Amino acid sequence: MFTRTFAAIITTVTVVAFLVSAPAAIASAPHTAKPSSVSLTSSYASVKSSTKRALHAQLEASNNPSTPANDSASIELAKGAQEDGESHDWTFRISSSVLQVASSGAGTLKLPSKDIAPFGAVSLQFKPIGKPKTKSCEGTVISKTIKVSLSGVFFFDSKSTGSHKWGTVGSKKSFTFPATNTITWLFRSANSENCISATTPCVSDVLWSSQQGAVAFDGFEAGNGARMFASRSASLSKPTGATRSDSNIGATKGLTVAVGGDGNASLAITGSGSGVAGSATITSSAPSQPFPSPCGNGK
Repeated sequence: MFTRTFAAIITTVTVVAFLVSAPAAIASAPHTAKPSSVSLTSSYASVKSSTKRALHAQLEASNNPSTPANDSASIELAKGAQEDGESHDWTFRISSSVLQVASSGAGTLKLPSKDIAPFGAVSLQFKPIGKPKTKSCEGTVISKTIKVSLSGVFFFDSKSTGSHKWGTVGSKKSFTFPATNTITWLFRSANSENCISATTPCVSDVLWSSQQGAVAFDGFEAGNGARMFASRSASLSKPTGATRSDSNIGATKGLTVAVGGDGNASLAITGSGSGVAGSATITSSAPSQPFPSPCGNGK
């Protein structure tokens, strides 16, 4: 049975500021190297479950030739907007033959029963739409992306129980993910670090995190908005190596941060909405430490 509401019961906090850097815009260039990975990402498809719930479904799969143990396929079911609400993500180990992608972007994703049972069936075909877009670093292509159509068999059973069960989604006969679906190739480049922008954007946020038992809590305040993210993960009995992650994202009221004379920070948080309930005062276990770094125009 899925848990829909996470209470904010938290004991520790980490308050930090962070910086974000982005690759410089560099003209694309031809490439001949083999990709280090290739992945398929579907759009978020609006689906009606067998229990009459309005959900969103997304599928991802990846091949990693140099590290085949990382080959995987995942299926996410979510309620609400992509940025908010309850979601569940099932991840399955796959062999390299499950995702077949030609250089044109055409291919198939066919999960054998041993990789996904008893959760359903996936046998999809994709075809390229338009031309690929590439990103380069010092004359070397580091990624290539192309839009694709995606359709075929997509049927998934959440195996949830109780009054809030989500049931099944998709079809054993025909299902289409709407645009935009993408195929992405990544290529290793020894010069990737040279393509980091010299100007680092300035970002000032309040971030906090904690954990109670198997549930992890994280939150942030940026601009006029504040959010709380609660998550947990579990290993599934079958198929081998499969896992499920459960998460819930909801709004919180503006955070109140105070630093005492001993340098320890405290933060007050209150749930605001159906996804987050309760309140808590979070206290750091050690004095805060500043770590200034230049950003923007260097000031």
